[in-house]
Amino acid sequence: TEQINFAQQAGKIQDLINKELRPASAQLWNNSTLATPKLSFLALLRISLVEQKLKVVLVALLTSPYLFIGLNGSQGWKFAAIETLFATSANIAIFCACEALFKIGIIDRRLTNMAIIGLSFLLQLLAILFVIPGTLFWTDSVLIIFLYQFFLTVNHSVTLLGFNMYKLLGQQRSAVLKHFEHILNSKEMLPISSSDLSAVRNIDLARYLHGEFQAGLIATSLLLEGASQTGDTDLARHALRSAVDILTQDHVQLSQTKVSSPVARLEKIAAGWRGIATVTFSVDWIEGLEASEVNDAIVLIDEAVANAVRHAKASTISINGSLEGTELNIQLLSDGQMMTHNAAGLGTKLFNELASNWEYSTQGELNLLTFTIRSGV
Repeated sequence: TEQINFAQQAGKIQDLINKELRPASAQLWNNSTLATPKLSFLALLRISLVEQKLKVVLVALLTSPYLFIGLNGSQGWKFAAIETLFATSANIAIFCACEALFKIGIIDRRLTNMAIIGLSFLLQLLAILFVIPGTLFWTDSVLIIFLYQFFLTVNHSVTLLGFNMYKLLGQQRSAVLKHFEHILNSKEMLPISSSDLSAVRNIDLARYLHGEFQAGLIATSLLLEGASQTGDTDLARHALRSAVDILTQDHVQLSQTKVSSPVARLEKIAAGWRGIATVTFSVDWIEGLEASEVNDAIVLIDEAVANAVRHAKASTISINGSLEGTELNIQLLSDGQMMTHNAAGLGTKLFNELASNWEYSTQGELNLLTFTIRSGV
């Protein structure tokens, strides 16, 4: 019968949404991230320790009191004073000698820094083993002496790394701010990589597929389900024609086209759910907003309306907005079942990306979803 066929068509549309559309939009979203220039930890480590001048004198002087306090507590003040003076003097002397070789061009910066760290360990170890009288040290064990000097050198190197990494991050921050200042003053347009352009297109397509396209198919599926139950063949044929129109559009082109007026786009959302839910909206909050802010707001509204119909079985949805300072607040009030907190899907990712804050609550028996978007007005 026609009723069974209409029900089958509704099931096919729902299968298309669940098995094809949602996985495709999720994959596009997850694989489309804009390239962000960054330094890896290993790169920071390399630059800080072997490509910049080490702050040995500062580190040696700052850490000497801590070395004295530590040794004094375990070995007494005499050994602590001698070892602190010896370690501090040796580190500074080795640093000065290696830097002198660097300045006259005998060794490069990389070799200079490696020599400073390596010789600080080796020469001090040899001095303890063969130069300093054994009576001044608490043990005759070569292994313990080796581990002791190794521990001191590791701590010295880590402190050097911390000082130089802090300096490097400060230099990076200053360079980035100076670069931004140059861009703002000169109004240059930086070249955009093809991968970034592709990522932007894929993100737009993912938003469109998960938003407008999916909402349209869900609406036709719900209309077909209703028609199969009531036997309304005219409604069913209308829903099938709508499904065909939706499926035969150029979706890539539509995902990149946002030339319609905001009011027209909101009216299209409302019209897409006609017969299933009544969607009303105010438009006074749109005036004066930038195009990107309006687009984000409409994408959020489209997704929120679809969620209200799909998950809460809403039949009446009202949309209102207000601009408070630099924040645009959008409220969707709907009837239907109480929304439950399910596992985060692509809709939640859209909310998190486009809204600076969003919150779900209830007003009596109604559901209230509130979005906050930072405005440049």
